[in-house]
Amino acid sequence: MPAHEFRKDAPPVEKGTAAMTEKKRILFVDDTPKVLDGLRRMIRIASREWEAEFAPGAHEALDMMERQGAFDIVVSDIRMPRISGSQLFRQMKMHYPQSVRVAMTDSSDHEGVIGVAWSAHQYLSKPCDMDDLLIVLARGMRISRLLKTARLRKMLSRIESLPSLPSLYLELVEEIASPNSSMVTVGRIIAQDMAMSAKVLQLANSAFYSRGHKMSDPSLAAGLLGMDTIKALAISTHVFSQFDASKLKEFSLEDLWNHSMMVAAFARWVASAEKATRQALDDAFIAGLLHDVGRLALASELPHEFEAAVALSSEQEIDLSEAECRTLGAGHAETGAYLLGLWGLPDSVVEAVAFHHAPADSLIKTFSVLTAVHVANALTHELWAWEIGQKAATADVNYLTMAGLLPRLDTWREKCQESVRVNMGSRA
Repeated sequence: MPAHEFRKDAPPVEKGTAAMTEKKRILFVDDTPKVLDGLRRMIRIASREWEAEFAPGAHEALDMMERQGAFDIVVSDIRMPRISGSQLFRQMKMHYPQSVRVAMTDSSDHEGVIGVAWSAHQYLSKPCDMDDLLIVLARGMRISRLLKTARLRKMLSRIESLPSLPSLYLELVEEIASPNSSMVTVGRIIAQDMAMSAKVLQLANSAFYSRGHKMSDPSLAAGLLGMDTIKALAISTHVFSQFDASKLKEFSLEDLWNHSMMVAAFARWVASAEKATRQALDDAFIAGLLHDVGRLALASELPHEFEAAVALSSEQEIDLSEAECRTLGAGHAETGAYLLGLWGLPDSVVEAVAFHHAPADSLIKTFSVLTAVHVANALTHELWAWEIGQKAATADVNYLTMAGLLPRLDTWREKCQESVRVNMGSRA
């Protein structure tokens, strides 16, 4: 997908500028004058669309926010005297949650990155590369289009991590505590869990780690972060955590996991049938795994309202997405896409999550990761509905027709069904 657009109604934007119709406010915070001067020059060269201000410390930054209100994006050094960047972000989470929080730190400061894993959305290494900065700023500006409900944007901005399937969380903790722990095994466990995968990819896709290369394979991402970082996330900082099933009676994380794993596998198979690149195959798998991450976010953060949506869906026999919109103001697709965009996951993944129910709303009209995930989700629902004797919603025929892909649907269906039969046979 184009790096600057998510929707058909998005305004055009030239390369190197922010996608917006009005000036957005950015605050840079650093206690080193030379660093602030360098950032000031970068912003002046890059675009007139951004209204940038600069603070020589976290205390001054908080004073500016108190006087002027929340900034759209705050980019702050982590290690500063008096009030650190992590302390600044914690204050912002409480009082200015709508701001996108970007942490800057020295490229060797892995401990500092882990220290703000709770509170930062994205990360930049120092000295800051201009291209990395512009990418982070442009992304921070455009993700607001994915979710128009201000209340949900604030809620999602406060999320530090998502809860994991208890069995996988315990398996991970046991593995990393073992004297014979293997990074390969750790990566395999993480790749099965949507919450841990999302958090690992958030860190791995930051400019601090990625060096400009977007990653969508959780196993490789875990390997990039290393055992010490994974151990800190799971044990020391408790960024990884178990889902508390007692909070929700009508929500099964295990059912969501089973569905998401099947969609991930189907999406990869569909992409493989189209001879997609290795990167597209990885993107299709992780987008399939994360396509319903918005449901996990809503269920864990707004359990009572989510249960009300589930009840409304059942009572009025309407799709859960429609019930979510009526009850919460937005569905899980845009909710999940906003969170993943906020965390800096690849655009193709965010796009697929955002439009997996409504692919025609996307700008892309050819085969893409979105196509694979949309079709995989529909085929998964078809298979489940057939097993319990119900009718399920099918793939968007109009979208597939416009893209010239409708003749491929039966082939994809047969490939997925065959893959299920093979897997079931191997387990017998």
